[in-house]
Amino acid sequence: MKTLFEPRGVAFVGATPDTEKYNGRVLKYAIDSGFAGHIWPVNPKYDTIFGLPCHSDLSSVPGPVDVVVILVGPARIPELMRQCADKGVDYAIALGDLIAPDSADRQADERRLRGLLADGGPRIVGPVCVGVIRPGNNLSMTMSSGVLAGPAPKGNIGLVSQSGGVLSSALDRSHQFGGGFSTLVSSGAEWDLNLADYVEYLLDDPETDCIAAYAEKLVDPQRLFRLADRARERDKPFLLLKGGSSERGALSALTHSGAIAGDLALENAAFRRHGIVRVHDVDDLLMTARVLADHRVTPDRGVAAVSQSGGYCTIVADALSRAGVPIADPEPATVDRILAETPVPRVGNPHDSASGPPGNNAPHSRASLLAFQDDPNVGATLYAETMYMYQAEGHKLQRDVSAYNEKPHLVCWQGGKATESVIRSLRSDGVIVFDTLTAATSALAGLYHHADLMRRPLPRTPQPMPLAVPLPDEGGLLDDATAKSLLREFDIPLAEELFASDPATAAAQAGVLGYPVVLKGVAAGVAHKSEAGMVRVGLGDAEAVEAAGRDMAAGVTGLAGFGVQRMAKGVELLLGVKNDHGLGPAVILGFGGLYAEAMRPPHIELAPIDPERADEMIDAVDPKGILSGYRTGKVLDRTALRHAITALSQLAVAGRDRIESIDLNPVIVGESTAVAVDAVVALWPATASMMEGNR
Repeated sequence: MKTLFEPRGVAFVGATPDTEKYNGRVLKYAIDSGFAGHIWPVNPKYDTIFGLPCHSDLSSVPGPVDVVVILVGPARIPELMRQCADKGVDYAIALGDLIAPDSADRQADERRLRGLLADGGPRIVGPVCVGVIRPGNNLSMTMSSGVLAGPAPKGNIGLVSQSGGVLSSALDRSHQFGGGFSTLVSSGAEWDLNLADYVEYLLDDPETDCIAAYAEKLVDPQRLFRLADRARERDKPFLLLKGGSSERGALSALTHSGAIAGDLALENAAFRRHGIVRVHDVDDLLMTARVLADHRVTPDRGVAAVSQSGGYCTIVADALSRAGVPIADPEPATVDRILAETPVPRVGNPHDSASGPPGNNAPHSRASLLAFQDDPNVGATLYAETMYMYQAEGHKLQRDVSAYNEKPHLVCWQGGKATESVIRSLRSDGVIVFDTLTAATSALAGLYHHADLMRRPLPRTPQPMPLAVPLPDEGGLLDDATAKSLLREFDIPLAEELFASDPATAAAQAGVLGYPVVLKGVAAGVAHKSEAGMVRVGLGDAEAVEAAGRDMAAGVTGLAGFGVQRMAKGVELLLGVKNDHGLGPAVILGFGGLYAEAMRPPHIELAPIDPERADEMIDAVDPKGILSGYRTGKVLDRTALRHAITALSQLAVAGRDRIESIDLNPVIVGESTAVAVDAVVALWPATASMMEGNR
């Protein structure tokens, strides 16, 4: 993509001198940006535009054209694409529609246009986008209103956005909050080039140290995840503001796993697996990218905060805790140093640097922050201020701390009109300044979240085992016997079960297993047996089993027989799989049985899962240590549960083209075992899975 971002010449086809129209503003922005390459206006109506010679068509342009900015309507685009092919144009930026919205046969028009491009036409940026900006070489090919405040600031953030409005907002906010860009791309509707194409370029771009993106849809998520893994290897943080998430998938789910793991949970698991830092609004995207473009932090070394307000210290502590940002425990030597260098009676974190005699406490704040910067337990410092009189001294101390060493230093100055000048001055000096605690703690949370993701090992995708158990072509619930054969193939532990065709035989089988037993009905198409009245537990003798079987047979239509299991003792967990055609299969772990949904949310990780990741899942759902004997003294078999998680993840990977979801609900973890006492497997139809796989 080098010629897109470093073109020799750019033609603006359809340009006009009327800056009230976007095809006039775009050209004016390009000229005003100071681009050193050729700028070629093209429009047969004019001899010159803004002092530049205007050419009648693309073929009459005398010099090289690497990029065309399309400023004409859809009716003229096919002929323009032919001219682009003849001229050797590499890229065309479609700010508007490629196909007329009122086209009588949109699909036919699209096929014709794609055919023209396949015969040597340019690659397409957009359509319906605000263009491309490369601040480093003063290249502006945009109609974004974000340039009204001035040229895009130069820096090391590469920004790609499917939304022109989000890009324009981030650009405009950068003029106010600081930070700069290596590249800005509005990818629009992504008719041709998509987010992954631009991310791949930015990975290799020496001017880009951090990649920030906004997306509503991921056209090729698996490719994007591979690029995110490469970003980790190259130490380029990848931030994503992802819109359009919902829980729609839960509405038609056949299993508990499908219902519990909605779209958002699966996305978060996928992003976490591949080291993508998810942010939640435009300011988060911009400011977290700004922090990560220049700074790294050790995840176990928390933040030390200083304020000249004791009350604000309390508010800061609460805000950091809510954001999940670790608060450092300063070393005793640091406490002694602050007590020796300042008149404060005590040292805390957050630290009130004005708790000594009244007066100018800026030197005390400076001394405290520098001491924290030197503390090996501290990863980053935050100066949090409201209002005070000595603003000039406050300005100087922040510059001093920011330049002191490599540790990140952020400022949150939550004032108003009186503090505008000092905040503006600090930002012009390159100090990272926020005006709300929410924004400051969000950026710190992103910094620490990235650090935590980076210490996870890069994901490995082993060669999946083939499925030896044949699956039917139709979708829906897999029959009980085949489902359990599939699970046993992958060494997933199942409770011993005997089948009986009638209540009397069930009673006899119960005697073989030993009491107490569980009696389960077997019926095609039933996923949740408890809810259908097909489970009886704690049956202590043959009479109870036979009576329960007769009662069940009378109340359940289509009953094919019974499964008899010995009662397992232990804690009930839900272990399952939710598969997504784009994101891949994920494994779900949570408390199960009747409480599978009441105990939400469970923990979700993308498959495959190694033993270390399985341990993390167990810790996430069991923070109290129930499996370790919390309040019971009974230490349950964590090793067996870990094996069940990893084995199920291997099945999920092997069956990713056919298996939609799996429920092992419940898995009962006892003192020496972990077994699934029920299993439900839902399939995609074979034809649908093949269509999706070839999409």
